[in-house]
Amino acid sequence: MRKPVNKKVVVWGVSISVVAIGLALLICTMQLSKTVYVDNNITVEKEVERIVYKEPKGVIASITMTDLNKHLTTTYRHLSKVQRVIILTAIAKAADKYKISPIVFYGIIAVESSFRPWITHKQVVIKGKKDNAIGLGGIVSVWWLDKLREADILETRSDLYDPVVNINAIGFVLAEYKTMPLMKGTTDITTSALRRYFGGNFKAYTERIENTIGAMILTKIYE
Repeated sequence: MRKPVNKKVVVWGVSISVVAIGLALLICTMQLSKTVYVDNNITVEKEVERIVYKEPKGVIASITMTDLNKHLTTTYRHLSKVQRVIILTAIAKAADKYKISPIVFYGIIAVESSFRPWITHKQVVIKGKKDNAIGLGGIVSVWWLDKLREADILETRSDLYDPVVNINAIGFVLAEYKTMPLMKGTTDITTSALRRYFGGNFKAYTERIENTIGAMILTKIYE
């Protein structure tokens, strides 16, 4: 296995335990943990969520930025070292800005685009208009372009092909959805927001994100 990009990672914690089968995104405890992420000439000093998941047997795995980098390196081989640095740093910054766990950003990007910043998604019809979702997080511009402009995240639709812009857009969209009432059948705001993100109350979408996270947890436990 290739060495992680990170020269230094002073712990930000995402403490996770394996939930029986579903690896459900049920947050038992959240704390803020001061961290510094250093990679080449990039330094991000930030507060990030520490998310604790519990399961009856109490098996705990700690996922760090180094682990995310290892997963990117081994699973998404099309990414260069520079691209990995850009993406992980953008996730770290957006996690701090929007107070959303970095691992949630990671799961969305894995499911939406398999970490392909250049992707144009299949055409959809929204508000009676045809549109193609764009980039890492599959952002639908017909829905979000005006709001993202107002938030000074982008200027044009094509800006969504920029990984940093797209990751910021993911955070903005999730933060908006987290202010809305829980969707029917959900019991926590993160799951509800993720289903709204997909465009409907589809359990299969959140399960795909959970499976991505779960694969990293199991790798960490048994490595």
